[in-house]
Amino acid sequence: MAAPITSSRFPYIPIQVKIRGKERREWALVDTGFAGKLIVPDSWMSMDIGNPDGQGRWRVADGRVALAPTYVGELSLGDGFAHFAPIRCDVLGDYYIVGREIVALFDVRLDHGTRLVISP
Repeated sequence: MAAPITSSRFPYIPIQVKIRGKERREWALVDTGFAGKLIVPDSWMSMDIGNPDGQGRWRVADGRVALAPTYVGELSLGDGFAHFAPIRCDVLGDYYIVGREIVALFDVRLDHGTRLVISP
C-alpha cells in the first residue's frame, strides 16, 4: 500500500501529467468544488501536443460556460501514490486542478489550513 501524500503546500499536491509523450511535474490545487478529474493550464497548448481529442464544456466560477480542448493523458499523484490512465485532461486557465472525481477515491484530510493529507 502506498504511503499517504502529505503536503505542507496547502491545498496543493505534487502531480505528474503526461500527454502525448510530453511530461510535467507540478503542484495541483485540490478543488472539491470542481466536479471533474483534471484541469491542466493553457500552457500545454504551446507544447506541440497536436490537435485535441475532444472538447469539454465547463461552468466556471463566475457562471460563464467555457469550452476547453480535451486530451487523453496520464496522471500520477505524489511519488507513486496513485496512477490514472487514460484520463481526460481539460486545458483551461492557468493552474493544475485535481477535482472530486479523483479525490473522492481517497481519504482527504485538510489539516487546519496548514497541510493536506491524502491516504488510500
